Amino acid sequence: MKEIEEKKPSKILPILISVVGVIAIAAGLFLEVQDTNDKLVNGENNGKVSTVNYLVNDSTYADIVVEAKEEKTEKVTLKNPDKESNYQLYYTSDDDMTSVAVGYLEATKDSPSGKIEKNGTKEITVYIKNDGESQVTIHFGARGTTGSIDEIKFQEKEYKITNSIPQGGKTEVEGETELLNVVKQGDYVAYVGNNGCKNGSDDVSGNMEAESKDSCLGYNANEGTTAEGTYGYCSDSSSTFTVHGWRVAYIKEDRIYLISAGSPECNVREESVGNKDYIKKANEQAKKYCNSDYVEDCSNEEDIHAIGNEDFKEITAGLTESEGGYLYTPIEGAQACGDVYNQEVCGFKKDLISNGGLYWFAASYDDTDTSGVQWYPFDEVVNSYFGTSAYGLRPVIRLKAGLTTTGGTGTMEDPYQLS
Repeated sequence: MKEIEEKKPSKILPILISVVGVIAIAAGLFLEVQDTNDKLVNGENNGKVSTVNYLVNDSTYADIVVEAKEEKTEKVTLKNPDKESNYQLYYTSDDDMTSVAVGYLEATKDSPSGKIEKNGTKEITVYIKNDGESQVTIHFGARGTTGSIDEIKFQEKEYKITNSIPQGGKTEVEGETELLNVVKQGDYVAYVGNNGCKNGSDDVSGNMEAESKDSCLGYNANEGTTAEGTYGYCSDSSSTFTVHGWRVAYIKEDRIYLISAGSPECNVREESVGNKDYIKKANEQAKKYCNSDYVEDCSNEEDIHAIGNEDFKEITAGLTESEGGYLYTPIEGAQACGDVYNQEVCGFKKDLISNGGLYWFAASYDDTDTSGVQWYPFDEVVNSYFGTSAYGLRPVIRLKAGLTTTGGTGTMEDPYQLS
């Protein structure tokens, strides 16, 4: 787990907060919407925003550590020894927040934003749920102004806390709720394919073209043959998948794109017939995971295909709030990621891309049509590879518009149920 570096103050001085008490609450989900309007960059004083100092216990931030799969609430106390002003609580973190939800409880004593008198105190109960595989450290701070709250400026990757959670932490789905209004990138959905994938039939296991007996459910090839807490592999049993099921890859033009969390099957790339033929093969294999109840056209590659260059760009853009990365074929505005190491925009430490296993992209390395494009989990990097190994297939599925859910919380153990 990497250390959180101390953040240097901007021209609008950061707020000092203390943490008081810890409360355990029942399992649940908070839907964090990190809208671009919530991220005003650079923290510059524009002449309208007054500098306001909020001081508590000589601490710049309230740092809250949340273990993997942990859920907690904590009270954050804000004091204002300065002038009457408007404040806004925010959070930031240097860790991967893809599977972390942050909000405040409806039952909190005070709101995470509003007016605070000189020498006044506010007590906000914040809520954090970490569905990821790693510990995270979250900094809670606040910024203020004597003007309108809308004038408050924030640093990059500082997010306003604006969403409330019912007491107990769980956002209940009552009756049929439109899926688009509930899910966020990385959430799990209980999708089931039915177009030729396996649904309870015999496993095909081993280091070649393996397929899970429950591949329709998004379970991985060779699942059940690896250590507890891992979920199968393709080609090399030392590179095991850390997740399984179906996840929200990205949302584009109000359409939800799912992706297999790991790889339900492993495919050989036949070097002798060229990589373009492998791309065709991968896209054809992906169609096995279609379900016409949830997909408009099972024959349309826009609706169902193997993960490719555009998908990689969309996924990494969402994960890093940037233009994203591309594999080897350039996409305008995106960052080159082929053979680029230790870059989050290229999937490093992002489990929607870096899922522990070896898999192929349905993408080209160059015009010679000899090398394939792989995810190499040992270094967490996109590589070209001329070999023919049976690496994972990751289908991408565009869901129909208007689908609903009747339950679930979006975790791997409790995915949203489609209706």
